Amino acid sequence: LLGPQETAALEKINSIPMRFSIWSHGRREDSDGDKTLPVEQPARVLPQVDLFIGDIDDAWDVEKLKRLNIKAVVNLCPEHISGHPYWSVPGSLADAQIDQLVLCARDAWDFDIIPVAERALGFISSVMKQGKGGVL
Repeated sequence: LLGPQETAALEKINSIPMRFSIWSHGRREDSDGDKTLPVEQPARVLPQVDLFIGDIDDAWDVEKLKRLNIKAVVNLCPEHISGHPYWSVPGSLADAQIDQLVLCARDAWDFDIIPVAERALGFISSVMKQGKGGVL
């Protein structure tokens, strides 16, 4: 669980107004026109740390996850895996022995992300302490 200082820091970060947006309507799936990614995905958070940020397309690409030695995926948008072509993502990850944590997080300014972040960080920390691979 996050302590009071970490929670306060996340709340302070959340209060910062967005200065720019990569996509024309906030999210790639809501944008029109060019959907070219500005950086290769999944993106490594820090050099020498096997923690990556990506989207559902990255979780769907099991071969790329294997090449990057990603052994676990945190899914914050399970509503996106129910339709074609993503319905196969959970099974494909399980077949590849890639652990999964599925949490619900709405992409909205008023969504309380703190409880979701606490669960995700606990999972990520556990996987990374094992030292067997990275997390998307």
